[in-house]
Amino acid sequence: MRQIEHVELSSLDEYIQELLPRQGFRRTAIYRGQASHSWKLLPSLLRLPLADTEFSSWSEMESALLSEFKRIGRSELGYQPQSELEWMTAGARNGLPTRLSAWTQNGLTALFFACQEGREFEDGVVYRLIPGDESLLISQDYEAAPDKLNLYHSTNPSSAMRAQDTAFLVQPLPESDALPETVEELYQLDRESLALAKIRIPATEKPELLRQLSRLGVNHQSLFPGLRGLCGQLTSQLFEGAPTYGWAMD
Repeated sequence: MRQIEHVELSSLDEYIQELLPRQGFRRTAIYRGQASHSWKLLPSLLRLPLADTEFSSWSEMESALLSEFKRIGRSELGYQPQSELEWMTAGARNGLPTRLSAWTQNGLTALFFACQEGREFEDGVVYRLIPGDESLLISQDYEAAPDKLNLYHSTNPSSAMRAQDTAFLVQPLPESDALPETVEELYQLDRESLALAKIRIPATEKPELLRQLSRLGVNHQSLFPGLRGLCGQLTSQLFEGAPTYGWAMD
């Protein structure tokens, strides 16, 4: 069983040292920031309590959700998805539970999300997944959802997805009603072409890291274009004030 690399950092400089250069065209490390290190690394669909629904399998529930999303939401999208994967990404970006989890090719973006307060201000975590070869990438949007972990770039990204440099990790569904496996569990059992690390962010360092990220232009307004980002940024600025500018005036 392969081991996951564990790293604990306390400064932005240390974190930047963990960021990796691109390995090729559209092939680079991807990152996912979560506000709590205790949250499981699962897509939204597999976080649902299947046993409490009328469905007997994950695939049945997924098909029902997508079918209703297509029927009711088609007129609201403004475009026509051309594949099941594009329907999934359209649903995911609008809150539909899917087998997709959102990652980013920008490690600073992932750190921003890891530094949110989380439940009871817990330590955050950034996952770093390195594709060892091109087999991880879904290169055509008409390909079917895979039966192994794969990476997918939407062909019709929203403005927030472009700002966040979003990529989707497509996770296979469990057979029937079996318990879902996390990305960590799948990694430890399969795919020698991957390398996974967990970078833990201490809760006590989150406020300062967020202030530093904002000064670098990574904040609500840059990651969420429009009024949502503006309002989030105005709120965050309430806590970003410096006590004095004396040091800059000397």
